Amino acid sequence: MDIEYKNRFIGKSYLFFVTLLLFVVLTVVYINYYKPYEVVGDEMLINPTFENGFDGWGIPDANSVEKDFPGVVALYAMERGKHIYIYQMVTEFSGVKFLRLSGKAETEAITKGPEGWERGRLVAVFNDENGNKIATNVVALPWGDSDWKYYERVFELKPGTKTIRVGASIAQVTGVIRVQDISLKPVIIKAEAAYFKMAGLIIWVIMIVWLMWGYLKYLAQQHVATLLFVGLLIVGMAMPGGIRDWLASQLPDVSYKLSHSFIINIDVVSHFLLFLGVAFLLVKTFTEKYLWVIVIDLILLGIATELLQVFIDGRYAEFVDLVVNYSGIAIGVGLALLWSKKVSQ
Repeated sequence: MDIEYKNRFIGKSYLFFVTLLLFVVLTVVYINYYKPYEVVGDEMLINPTFENGFDGWGIPDANSVEKDFPGVVALYAMERGKHIYIYQMVTEFSGVKFLRLSGKAETEAITKGPEGWERGRLVAVFNDENGNKIATNVVALPWGDSDWKYYERVFELKPGTKTIRVGASIAQVTGVIRVQDISLKPVIIKAEAAYFKMAGLIIWVIMIVWLMWGYLKYLAQQHVATLLFVGLLIVGMAMPGGIRDWLASQLPDVSYKLSHSFIINIDVVSHFLLFLGVAFLLVKTFTEKYLWVIVIDLILLGIATELLQVFIDGRYAEFVDLVVNYSGIAIGVGLALLWSKKVSQ
């Protein structure tokens, strides 16, 4: 293939970059400000604002929980290995499918335990009729010190749930959390939310195809194996969470904890290997003469595939995935350059 043709299909127009920037901004706004649900029922907790002291709330360790200010409850954990919490049981939620757990909180000197869940939390535990735990739904509070902030998260009610234990806790670490206005309310997904997700999905699929079109068109003619690998990456990134989880369940369990926030599992390995393979094959196919263009396009591909997942059921855009993507790209490019150097000798 001649250089002029390569430049024509690898190069991107100003229109592409302006469009990409616009959709990145819109997606970030969507993630941070759009709420795809609305409250449809009354408060499900008794005395959620603590105006009547601890009426309705259970306190297993009264020495570690106290009213700090009007409407504010403080939980103190002075030694490790304890579970300090307040809670109440909810039993009436017939006809409810989604629940919003919310509250305001601040933290003080919350230490890090060996496990990521060992921290301050708002929590809603789903139990079956025998009291066995079905699912634990958590709104994690920051480690260390943090100012007052409003937190919320929406959970889908699991089949078989008969009771919900709702509250706040410090799990296994030391420090103080203060909470107020803990709330559990039924919500529904807004009708237009499905249209927003579909629009976002279509937009990011178009952007990915636009980004990779020149490569795909040439690879279809000359390098079908590389084309299939690029297609596998795109399909893998666009796969619904339910299908991904089923496929992961069919593979050997891979789980190795590196830190509180980073666990190597089959999802991380898949991200890394797919981007490594695509980076290696593209650089190897188009040679290092066009390296900077290919690297820029791979960086944009990493961003685009993560933002695509915002609009796919069961998938989420995560910074750690972006780091894994770029680690795979860096190693893939490096291996391709070593390969080219070895072949040219």
